[in-house]
Parts: sequence; C-alpha cells; structure tokens
Amino acid sequence: MSLQRKKYLIVTDAVPGREISGRDILRISIRKFVDVCPDIRVLVILPAGRVGQWMDYCSVNNFNIPQSVVTAAFTPYHSIRKALERIPDDAVVAVHDGRRPLVSSRLIRDMFDRMDEGARALVPVVTANEGTMTLSEDMLIPVSASCLSQTPQMFLSEDLKAAYRQAYDLRFVDPASVAAGINIPLTPVEGERYNIRIDTEEDLAAARALWRVLTDANN
Repeated sequence: MSLQRKKYLIVTDAVPGREISGRDILRISIRKFVDVCPDIRVLVILPAGRVGQWMDYCSVNNFNIPQSVVTAAFTPYHSIRKALERIPDDAVVAVHDGRRPLVSSRLIRDMFDRMDEGARALVPVVTANEGTMTLSEDMLIPVSASCLSQTPQMFLSEDLKAAYRQAYDLRFVDPASVAAGINIPLTPVEGERYNIRIDTEEDLAAARALWRVLTDANN
C-alpha cells in the first residue's frame, strides 16, 4: 500500500479586504481547507501591494495558520507556475480561487478522498444553465461545451508541474485548461450551486446572504 501523498493548497486571485460575517473571505477560504486537512501546506498568491495588508490582518486577527506568500506574477498562469516551484513531486495539489469562500467542506473532503483513492485530476463543474449569474466566464474548461468549472481543482503535483512547463497560451484560463494542454485526463465532479466567485459588491452582498442561510441550515 502506497503512502498517502502530502497535501498542498495554492490559493489564487486572493484580494484581502472583503469580509463576510466579520471575517476576510480569503481567511474563510483557507480555513475551509485547513479544517478538512489540518496538515495541508498553504501557499497564497498575492499582488505585491497586498502582501503587507494581508500579513497585518493575520497578525491583528490571530489568524496563525502557517502559510507561504507567493508574489503574483504577470498572469495567473505565471503566478501558479511560480507557486509550483515550492511544491515537491508525489504530492496532491489543490488550486482554489480565494474569491470562492462558500465552497463546502464536504466537496473538499470528497475530492481529497478521491485523490487518495487514485484519481489523477478532479474538476468541479456545473451545467451552463445552473448558476451562470455567479460563475465567471473565464473559468471555462474543456470538460464539455455545456459545463462551467469551479474550484478547488486537484492534481498530482508532478502532473501539474509538467503542465505548467508548457509555453504560455491565451487558452490557459485555469489549471484544468493547462492540464488539458498535455492531455492529462480531467475527471469532472459535481460542483456546487452556491460556490460562487465574489468579484463585485453585488456578489459580496449575495455571498453574505447565502452565508447566513447556509450557517442557519447547519445549526
């Protein structure tokens, strides 16, 4: 029986400063993964001008989860490639959009379990007619013409590192599309209607309302 691979989390598109229920959405996103996998290694991609703001937030709010900060590069593709330099082979890498704090612990746990059972690459998807108002168009992936992808997306680290050694292409809009570029088989998993990306103040208001509903439902 092979040893279980270590888990790594790369958090992308992180914009500190937006809060739900008094907590920064980046903090909520990271905490979701740490609660499921306490020994996960966390790498947060931040624009250079946001690093100090995030470090100050963590200090003031006693958010002491160990994490490494990766300064964002020219494109998301190059930022993730930079983060992957810190990750060894023989690991599982989850890449999650830090603007999606409503992802459920259930989805994270189920995906990690499937990776431990031998999956190679997992991508949550929803049908194009479900949740299209809250899913970014730039998250299209080649799973099917009628699907939109979400995060987290999970990969074997050696696969993802190999994929990101390709020359940059404008078609590379997320890790799944990069992996598809070297024919890594992508296994779709059922996404979540409420796993929305927060880009605007309207999105934030919707996420706050959903947070209250989801919190009440779990109490």
